[in-house]
Amino acid sequence: MRQLTRELPNLRAAIAHDLAHNPAAALRTVGRLNWFWQRGGHGGEARRLLDAALRATPDATPLELGHARITQATYNTLPNGLDEVQRRYDEILACAASANDDAHRELRGLALLHFAMHLVLTRETEAAHEISRKTIEAGGQLRQEWLIAAVR
Repeated sequence: MRQLTRELPNLRAAIAHDLAHNPAAALRTVGRLNWFWQRGGHGGEARRLLDAALRATPDATPLELGHARITQATYNTLPNGLDEVQRRYDEILACAASANDDAHRELRGLALLHFAMHLVLTRETEAAHEISRKTIEAGGQLRQEWLIAAVR
């Protein structure tokens, strides 16, 4: 977090450059910085950059789109009802299901983790437990101990 915070002016410049010259790279960067945006209190900036990158990349791959949508869901679903949250995560899980390689399986695990967190925040306890169990299974299949620890 400290390193990314120090590099934030450079990240902003790189993302702005990529939005103008290589929007797919901007989408990948903005989408993959979810934890930084969230933990650093940069939600407004993340929303603005994601919206711009998504508009500029109508031909994004499902993997790129899925990561961006996880970040987007982090900032755009809490005020909405559970049906809207479910719909957004179903879209992300569909992106993850578009291929069966480790990158797509990791996207699925991340989507499940974030979905479980939303369910906890909305006090949907039973659903949160079920999605958490699926996240633990995904983490075990991927051998990603951090994913298991995060959902627990």
